[in-house]
Amino acid sequence: MKHAVLSPSASHRWIACPGSVKANQNKPYESNKYSLEGTTAHALLEVCMRLGEAPEGYLGQTLEEGLFPIDDDMINGVGYALDWVSAYVAQNPNAKVMVERTVFYDKAIGTEHGTGFGTSDVLIDNLPKEVVSLDYKHGIGISVDVEDNTQLMLYLAGYREEAGKARNYRKVIVQPRARKRKPVHEAVAKDKELTTWLNKVVIPIVPVALGENGFRSAGSHCKYCYADGRCDAQYDTVLEAAKKEFSVSDPKSLTPARLAEVLDALDRINAIGSAIISHAIGLAHAGVEIPGWEKDYTVPHRKWTSPDDANKVLIELGLNDKERYSTELISPSEAEKVLSAKGIIPKAKRGEDKPKSPLNGVITRGEKKPTISKL
Repeated sequence: MKHAVLSPSASHRWIACPGSVKANQNKPYESNKYSLEGTTAHALLEVCMRLGEAPEGYLGQTLEEGLFPIDDDMINGVGYALDWVSAYVAQNPNAKVMVERTVFYDKAIGTEHGTGFGTSDVLIDNLPKEVVSLDYKHGIGISVDVEDNTQLMLYLAGYREEAGKARNYRKVIVQPRARKRKPVHEAVAKDKELTTWLNKVVIPIVPVALGENGFRSAGSHCKYCYADGRCDAQYDTVLEAAKKEFSVSDPKSLTPARLAEVLDALDRINAIGSAIISHAIGLAHAGVEIPGWEKDYTVPHRKWTSPDDANKVLIELGLNDKERYSTELISPSEAEKVLSAKGIIPKAKRGEDKPKSPLNGVITRGEKKPTISKL
């Protein structure tokens, strides 16, 4: 099936920046290690739900050509999603569970058929009480919000058009590997809230997003956009933020509220700035002249052309084994990984605390350095 023009996974972007739809029309699909890990974990979730099997039985197996072998992280992560669905069905035995369910929401957003559709990882029809859309996220770095999750809201809006209204629409994000948060997050929207969101937020932006001259707006949604780093809206955002937020000469004079504004601006500037620098490097090395700047190269570390040949030369120069080689003990994390693979340290079971390590008596931590993290 082709990709939707107004795709659910990019809805947070095209709702905020309707011009991004045209910018990403011919974007090539780029697979990487992390996307393949996510695809593999999703394949495990699907096969376990369709066959009613536990994920542990698939350890080490490759479900499809091109995917990774199933590992412990995938088994534990998918297990949280399976546990949540099992618990829900136990409390709602008449609920209909659908896996990898394609949902068309184009009618709900006022556009022609085939413009807006997507596949919900798990969709549960528990009408008239509620409809549930569950999304599994295998990523670690970026925590996915459930409260304002436009992807799940579109799935729920599409299913409402198909099956009728429910009293509640439940959004569930399972992201067990994300740092500093619980594995499962939920949020419920009433039918009226879903309608209001569609009428006030989504439907007015759809014709703009499908038009030729949709406006651009920079923000956190720029990540993974094909125009990231070469977008006027990003340039303007960086310049305006710099002018506004850094007009003070003494940072110590900033109030906590003002400091929060500056930190948020720095987040935006750093993210957009990295993309701009990457784009500028590409242009400069392709021969494009950037006033006041020139192409340059980093200084790479020196290395042996051939370690064996270098070793012979060093021996000839009179260096002994101790002088030629340096060894370093593996780190605590590396040691625990090896010991766990050998079965010497038991693996943590889903939902339980990490087992006590026999290495605890010989492990210490460096001194903590003060920092801050975004809530």
